[in-house]
Amino acid sequence: MTRGLSDDLLQVFEASVDAMLIADAQGRIRRINPALRHLFGLPPEAAGLEVNDLVPESLRAAHARQMSAYRQAPKSRPMGACGPLRARRADGSEFPAEVSLSPLPDGRVLATVHDISARVAAQASAQQWSERYACLLGAIPDLVVEVDGAGRLGWGNAAAQRFFGDDLAGQALAGFHDARPPAADVDPVDGEHWFRRTDGELRLLSWHCSALDDAGTRICSARDVTERHRSVEIERNLRAQMRQMHGLQVAGQTVRMIAHDLNQPLNAVSAYATAALRLIDEQGDPARLRAALHGCCDEVDRAGEVMATLMNFLARDALQPEPINLDRAVRNVVRLCEADGDRNTRFEIDVAPDLWQAMGNQRQFESVLHSLITNSVEALRHSGVSAPSIRIEARNDPTHPAVQVTLSDNGPGLDEHTATQAFAPFFTTKLRAVGLGLTISRALIEAGGGELWYDGDAAPGATFRFTVPARP
Repeated sequence: MTRGLSDDLLQVFEASVDAMLIADAQGRIRRINPALRHLFGLPPEAAGLEVNDLVPESLRAAHARQMSAYRQAPKSRPMGACGPLRARRADGSEFPAEVSLSPLPDGRVLATVHDISARVAAQASAQQWSERYACLLGAIPDLVVEVDGAGRLGWGNAAAQRFFGDDLAGQALAGFHDARPPAADVDPVDGEHWFRRTDGELRLLSWHCSALDDAGTRICSARDVTERHRSVEIERNLRAQMRQMHGLQVAGQTVRMIAHDLNQPLNAVSAYATAALRLIDEQGDPARLRAALHGCCDEVDRAGEVMATLMNFLARDALQPEPINLDRAVRNVVRLCEADGDRNTRFEIDVAPDLWQAMGNQRQFESVLHSLITNSVEALRHSGVSAPSIRIEARNDPTHPAVQVTLSDNGPGLDEHTATQAFAPFFTTKLRAVGLGLTISRALIEAGGGELWYDGDAAPGATFRFTVPARP
């Protein structure tokens, strides 16, 4: 049974962890090692067994033909050369196996058997996961592609193939990129960029990538955000149109109301002029004539103030928002107010050092601030406060990207009725005032995308707040 094998080889045969057997030219098993006995569940002696007994019954005829062909031209056959085979244990159970064959000098054959159940199971599992992964990628509406270090496309999911074409592999991604304007240093798979689809339509893609290896290969996903972008643009345009319509409505309302308000000084001018003419004709008292002419001048000045207010409102700049140096603008307005004679009022300016960049029209900003300060100064003067003071502070708005400007004084503040009507057109508590200052100021702030309101909870004193859009 062991003829042809040296003692050393027999020791190797018996000690090998690989399952081995020796069969004669007729296919009878002459010797098995412990590893094979354990693998197939065989008894200590395998006398009388044939190699075909280790093969499932349904495959024995085919296996017999293979053995016959091998006997005609025996040669060493490496493990797995014939692919996976099926083996049968003594209890009838089957398992996948690979077999290597080595012919011996005396016509016998040394066979080594490997149980590849674990490998086959792993391959089946990997195949199953691969199919699931492919199914998942195919169902994802986002584009998923592989991009190498040179910017060439590798594989892509179904969405990517619909966008870039079925033959996307090897194509340069930059060839689809619609740079506006073209920029060689822009990474087309970083952020949002416009790409031209195979049908020629431009689409905005938002990219996210992860590095795959050290060679610069990346796995990238891209979401088509064109409709979202268009919705944002439509919303932005609608807001701009609404602001424009609101401005026109306020302007129209103001024109109608101010035309009515102009009648009062014009009628007064007419009455004073008629009285002056009568006094001239009658050679009346010069003092009375002088008073009549002064009255004409006063009413003409009043009409001029009304017209100036209207013109200032209608002359609002329809400009794109620009950066505002808010600290400088506040100090310019305060210096102007002090030069107008407000030296008894103490001004305190507190602009946060980390203030965001305010965006708007600086002239309109200064106009609104000047109007609020002027109102506050006059209110303090008439209230009899011994040490009038006004505080102006600017902070980043905590709720949205804007700068909030607060103007507060140490006066008596506004009563409930005045606070409710403060922004109504032509409402005023002053004897000789048009009553449009706060109305126009609010319209200017809202036209720029901000808000202006009176804070009645910030007592004592009067506190007005307004916001200006900003870049954080």
